[in-house]
Amino acid sequence: MALILADPLASRAVLIGVGAYHEPELADLPAVANNLRSLTDILTDPLRCGLPSESITVVSDPRTPVAVAQAVAKAADEATDALLVYYAGHGMRAGRRRELYLAVAESSVEFSDVDCLPYQRLRDTVLDSPAAVKIVILDCCFSGAALDGMGGGPAGQVVIDGAYVLTATSATKLAMAPVGAEHTAFTGELVGLLTEGLPGGGEYLSLDTVYHHVSQRLRSKGLPRAEAAARNTSGAFTLARNVAATASPAPESVSQPSIVDESPATEVAPAQTAKVPAAPPAAEVVWTVERVGPVVRGIRRPIPPLVATHQRNTWKIALDVKSREPATFAPPVAGDTLLMAGTDHRLYGLDALTGAVRWAFAEPERSLVRPVLVAGSRVLVCDDGGQVHCIDSGTGERQWRHPIAGPAERTALVADGANVYVAVRDDLATPDLTAVDLATGAERWRHRIDARLPVLAPGGHVVVRRENRVVSLAADSGEDRWARELVGGPVASIADTDGVVVGTDAGRVASLAPASGEIRWQVVPKPRPLLLRFASEMPLEWVLAAADGVVVAARPEGKRVYGLDRETGETGWYMHANGWGGPFSAITIAGGAAYFATRDLHAVEAATGRVRWTLRTGYYPGAVTLAGDIACFGVGEHLYAVDTATGTVRWRHLVGRWHATAPTLTNGLVAFVNDAAAATALRL
Repeated sequence: MALILADPLASRAVLIGVGAYHEPELADLPAVANNLRSLTDILTDPLRCGLPSESITVVSDPRTPVAVAQAVAKAADEATDALLVYYAGHGMRAGRRRELYLAVAESSVEFSDVDCLPYQRLRDTVLDSPAAVKIVILDCCFSGAALDGMGGGPAGQVVIDGAYVLTATSATKLAMAPVGAEHTAFTGELVGLLTEGLPGGGEYLSLDTVYHHVSQRLRSKGLPRAEAAARNTSGAFTLARNVAATASPAPESVSQPSIVDESPATEVAPAQTAKVPAAPPAAEVVWTVERVGPVVRGIRRPIPPLVATHQRNTWKIALDVKSREPATFAPPVAGDTLLMAGTDHRLYGLDALTGAVRWAFAEPERSLVRPVLVAGSRVLVCDDGGQVHCIDSGTGERQWRHPIAGPAERTALVADGANVYVAVRDDLATPDLTAVDLATGAERWRHRIDARLPVLAPGGHVVVRRENRVVSLAADSGEDRWARELVGGPVASIADTDGVVVGTDAGRVASLAPASGEIRWQVVPKPRPLLLRFASEMPLEWVLAAADGVVVAARPEGKRVYGLDRETGETGWYMHANGWGGPFSAITIAGGAAYFATRDLHAVEAATGRVRWTLRTGYYPGAVTLAGDIACFGVGEHLYAVDTATGTVRWRHLVGRWHATAPTLTNGLVAFVNDAAAATALRL
């Protein structure tokens, strides 16, 4: 459960380095800047630690102790899985009790107990964090003084689970920073080990392994040896992958949910795990449009001018909804037309084969925003003025528009052959569902619903949640066809012509007949995962998919995946996917296989649960899109294409921070759009 095995989005790292000092008696340490750069590269490398860059805070040459304390406190509050705090700079012992103080840029030797950061303050902040794993690495003189109370400490100290301290020296020794060296001595050996790996070692480098080998390397060079202290079994937590591993054993210590086997279902054995090669083949770029906006040629009709205030805004549709940071997205596609936002608030249609702009659609004094829905030859998009527009995908001409009952960013669009259903999730009002005629834009009916369950339109009826019931509405009138109450509140559902499958927050999965709502079966897939103590408040969720007579149901919070017989609900197989605590992608079923991603990407036989292959990417992949014998997905800052039969990587392409959506595939190409409104198509 350390950085490589924990949920990267729930982990935080703070890297503090002070290399330039105002006080002449404190020598500058130019190598510290390189320490911070190298450790940042290692922590964000998906083949080593795999932390997203937004989970790392770098504090370089802070002037005051407050700047350091604030950065550590923020990360400590946010981290729920792993917290790492690294400091490199001058350490001093001061005060009557000769305690450890960490220098900042404006610190002085004479008043070190006043203008330095007391290590005791940093220690208390770290120990108060809800993080399951707490790691402190100190590269400074006298850093061994930090071991008292945080890790081993005296017997009277309170035991803190998961605390580990790694220091450059003992409590009485000076740390070394060789003149002209790229890194300080201790961090240089640490960076070298994590970068080069440990030949002949296992797949993972635990904290204890890192300590012993760094200390050994320092002693072999006549330098002060490192020291460490741990509470309980924290030394066995994994810090990074061993890139020099020759074998792939299980992690040295992986905390997983306990398993209670209450069912005769067959547990699937672990698969042969493949790794992404260090230098996979590059993708072939078919075309790139650097900037889609008013300067792009090829627009077939003139664009009406926009008001000045509108033009000053820059619309970035490629924006991560949760973090509000730039991201790369898969654009919607209508036939051979790619749909994307320009830099000028317009919606553009691009020729998928060439990248040429076919048309542009603008609503004066309005910004077009997500969601964008493709329904046959029609494109539906909302604006920020409270309207949904229906556009012809071939010409870009508007066919109709209709007002919506809430903000566009809280609106979901679902369509069948006759209607588009506009669901508004508004915290200030009861969720609203409106059925609009797809051909004319006329409103057909309106209903109040519970937005906690997605709206499904499998044809002929609409499936929604109302309070704790699953309700089927007639598509033509909106009248109730049936309503069923299950054990627990519905939290996930899928629907097709064979029926409706629902997952509830009571841990059950149910199958309902599409015409009558009759409960065909309602089961608790077994064995049930038991939550770890520090995740007992995680909401129970389901990820569902169905095909070929099998329902594949996944419990993301425990990474348990089940194969259920669609007719009876019996558990035919189950498996435990790794990556506990992190995200779980949508499940794609095709060609008899189910594809899903936790920390790794898995391909599993839907009927039997036999694992075809598992691809270890180093981070959490997004949903998979399939095209023939190729599976395409995004992870970290790359798009990948892999062979569906073997999991072999065919190519990898750098795209920037990938938003966890399924890639867009059309006519043998995969397309993506970044936050600068640049579109690119790669050949599969």
